[in-house]
Amino acid sequence: MYTFLPLGLRVLSKLEKIIDEEMQNVDGQKISMPCILSSDGWKKTGRWETTGAEMFKVKDRKGSEFCLAPTHEEEITSLVASEISSWKQLPLRLYQIGRKYRDEARPRSGLLRAREFVMKDMYSFDASEEAALVTYEQVRGAYDRILSRIGISFAAAEADTGNIGGTRSHEYHFLSSAGEDTVLSCRSCGYTANEERARGIMSAAASCQSVRVTLGTPGDRAPPKYAAVKIPSGRSVNLTKLKQHPLLKPFELALLEKAFDGTADFELADASIANATETDAGLVGDFLTILEGDICPTQGCGTPLGSHRAIEIGHTFFLGTRYSAVLNATIKDPHQKVIPIQMGCYGIGVTRTVAAVVEASHDDEGIKWPVALAPFRACVVLAPVGVKAGPKEKEATEKVGAVVCDVMHRWTRGDSVVDDREGLSVGFKVKDARLVGYPLLVVVGKKAVEGLVEVHRRGSGRMELVAVDKLEAFLQVD
Repeated sequence: MYTFLPLGLRVLSKLEKIIDEEMQNVDGQKISMPCILSSDGWKKTGRWETTGAEMFKVKDRKGSEFCLAPTHEEEITSLVASEISSWKQLPLRLYQIGRKYRDEARPRSGLLRAREFVMKDMYSFDASEEAALVTYEQVRGAYDRILSRIGISFAAAEADTGNIGGTRSHEYHFLSSAGEDTVLSCRSCGYTANEERARGIMSAAASCQSVRVTLGTPGDRAPPKYAAVKIPSGRSVNLTKLKQHPLLKPFELALLEKAFDGTADFELADASIANATETDAGLVGDFLTILEGDICPTQGCGTPLGSHRAIEIGHTFFLGTRYSAVLNATIKDPHQKVIPIQMGCYGIGVTRTVAAVVEASHDDEGIKWPVALAPFRACVVLAPVGVKAGPKEKEATEKVGAVVCDVMHRWTRGDSVVDDREGLSVGFKVKDARLVGYPLLVVVGKKAVEGLVEVHRRGSGRMELVAVDKLEAFLQVD
């Protein structure tokens, strides 16, 4: 659990402002939903059981079951079902920025994986699949703009839909060596996907191996079944892809051993295995984890894929009728036919994004905030006037300090801070400013008596001496 202090809260507020602007640019309307949710909707969709131990479940004094909201698909769908009845009331795009809760088995890396976090989630409602897919792409465009405004290199990758469900999904990542995810991408055509979803082409395997996978059924005490998956030697099975095979969807999968000489209930083969197509076509598929150096799957591309560590900070899903059909969120179309609403959901981990920016943009001295998120755009450090300084020297320094503070206040439109703490050296204050990560630092130091100030840029590490009467013009050019 974490408390945001004043500087951190300013960063969070700036990020939320960017998100608000871009969500409203695609006609998003902001709402606020409860953090304590009834189990009713979750039981109807089946997620009360399938979400697992990550859900905080609680009971009130009467024994009624609730959860601390990990997400709000059931809640928002039930709300819309109670208010919307005609295609004329659509499209509808509702979003919130609020707290979510997950009982992480191993909370770690600060805000990157915490039990309580702030998230932006938007939910879209359309009358047809075609309209819903247009909405999906419009919101994806808003995500691109949000991340471009933040100013950190990012990747949008094809992704698995996971427990949220749906038929289409994209993840948004900051590229960072500290990331837990792996993204594969093509430098030629731009194809990008996360490791769970990535497709690729590899040379025909010279040899192969069979990998055994256990197939368990939730709540069933019967002995597990087994699947044997034939893959190229030296490669690994992708359980996420394997789970999509129609034969295996009812089961929970777990990899047991890399090779075996036993029997199996199902025998499957990866399409890269020579002669795999000679077996039952329904048992052949893409079951491999793609690696760096495999060839891009885009037709006619032929470029080897690159691999990058990344931190996921956002996810979009095209849900279709996954929730609306179950929770009776229906409308009458122009022909008076009752149909389920087409839905999408779109999340950004707000506190996670703040932490990911720090991971992606720092050095040994501290954080290097992008201008859009920095707690203050600039910091002015006022050096204490030495005890040996004469009246004229003191007056000149104080005058320069006042001019600099006024210039920086105007130039940043009030987004600057003055470090006038007493009893601390200039060196300490400068190190402190670099640690915090202000993009611009102006030091009123010993050169102030000559009418000069130091201008430090956190991003590049450059320092320049600038005449105080030319400071504003210097900043405008910069």
